[in-house]
Order: sequence, then structure tokens, then C-alpha cells
Amino acid sequence: MLVGNAYLLVGFLTVSLVGSSLPPMLVMTSLLLLLFVNLLGWLTILHLKRLKREQFALLLEERHINRRLKEEIRERKELEARLRYMACTDGLTGVANRRHVFELAGQELRRARRDGTPLSICMVDVDLFKRLNDLHGHAVGDMVLTSVAGCCRSVLRECDILGRYGGEEFVIVLPLADLATAAAVGERLRRRVSGLALPMLGQQAQLSVTVGISQIAPGESRLDPVLLRADRALYAGKARGRNRVVVAGSPPKGRHFDFPTTLWLPELAAMPDAEIATDEAEAPVAIPADEPPPGRS
Repeated sequence: MLVGNAYLLVGFLTVSLVGSSLPPMLVMTSLLLLLFVNLLGWLTILHLKRLKREQFALLLEERHINRRLKEEIRERKELEARLRYMACTDGLTGVANRRHVFELAGQELRRARRDGTPLSICMVDVDLFKRLNDLHGHAVGDMVLTSVAGCCRSVLRECDILGRYGGEEFVIVLPLADLATAAAVGERLRRRVSGLALPMLGQQAQLSVTVGISQIAPGESRLDPVLLRADRALYAGKARGRNRVVVAGSPPKGRHFDFPTTLWLPELAAMPDAEIATDEAEAPVAIPADEPPPGRS
């Protein structure tokens, strides 16, 4: 553009001096006027180009800020997801922690009362876990808890809820399951754990669990009574030699259960203090894996 203006300016000056009879002063005035106009146009072009460069730089900066903002949003979402996972999951076994399993169990209890469907609770405890920790160390004990949690997952449905109650004890919530179904699940779990082959325990050491089972009774609106019955069924199984399933109730009529390690105790289903709420069930708090077990060996 500047070269074209210079060419036109030189041509105008040549024509004015050679082929025109205009006074030299008028020619110089016209030339200065043209030079001023061209200089003004040149400065305007420079200013526009500088504005375009600044605009492009601002656009690049805006894109960079948008990319950083998107990355920060993605990192924040990932952090929130990790925090939610840590708040709801037991860090050792990967199952729901005590607080979260009670929240899910409360939801299932409300659904069972609304729909009139059965709901069963299983309390699972690893037998002689304290002795195992004393003999082999806490690292082996942690591996045992992880293996038992894997066995629990393998015998449960997708709708079932598994959580760590504390120490070596787990809680299983079985929606749409009566005592017979829960007893079958408990027996499958007992057999699966008894069949585990853990090299770190040696060939003579056999791992086993005791399972206490109870069912939500009609009219119950809290988890405390059913947990208390399942807990006492678990204690009854410990007192009767461990490695067995104890059901707080009577076997259903017309169905045969050929499980020698499954005990049905109807007296546990009608405990006189079954309506008493325990502080542990009322305000569940997650127990870290490194704390001493609750002592149900």
C-alpha cells in the first residue's frame, strides 16, 4: 500500500512539474497535502494493526484462561469424586463404611415398609481374628479382611449392600430377601470363606466366618431391633463353635434346609428388649482399620 501511494505521489509530482503550468508554490502545497494525507493513513494503518495484534493476543489469553478453567473444573470434580468415595468407602476392603451402609440400609428399610417387601440383615464376623493377628501380624490380617470382603461380593446380588461394621465384622443388607433366602446366602458365604486357600496362613490354618441373620419385623421403623437380633444370633453362633450360620427366627414351613451348620433360633426373634435402640446403631461412626477389633473372636 505504501509503495502504491509513493508511486502515485511521484507520478503526480512528475505530471505537475512537467506537463502542467501550475505555480511551483501550488504544486508544493499539493505535494505537502498529499504527504500529510499519506502519513495520516500510514499512522492509521499502524494503529489498526496494533489493535488487531492486541485483540489477537487477548483472544489467545482468553483461550488459555478457558483451558485452565476447564482443567481446574475437571480436577475439582475428580477431587470431589475422590472425597465422596473416601467418605463412603472403607479404605482397606473397598466396601461401604459403617456410616454409608447405615444410610443405604435406612433407604432400603423405608422402601420395604412402603412396598411391604421383606428385608434381611446379616452380621458377618471372621472367626478367631485376634489370634490370627497375633500370630501372623496386622498385614496378614488386612489381607484376610480383603479376601473375606471379596467373598462377600461374590455371593451377593447387585442390589445387595455390603459394608464394614468395624474391625473384622461386616454387615450385609438383603432387600427383597426373607430369612430362607438370607440363610442360603449366609451358607454360600460360609462355604466360600472356608474354601479360601491363603498361603500366608499355612496349610493347617482354616479361615471361617460366623453369620448372624435377622429380618425386619412388621411395624419396625428403625434398624436397631433387627441389628440387635442379628448381633445376638452372631453371638449364639460364636458360642456354638463358630463357622456356622445362625438365624433369628423359625424356618419357613414347607421348605427343607439340609445345612448342618445353619441353626434356626426362634427365641431370638422375640427378644423382650428388641425395641431398645443402641447408641451404636443410632449414631454409626466408621471404625478405622488400624483400631483394635471389637472382640468377637
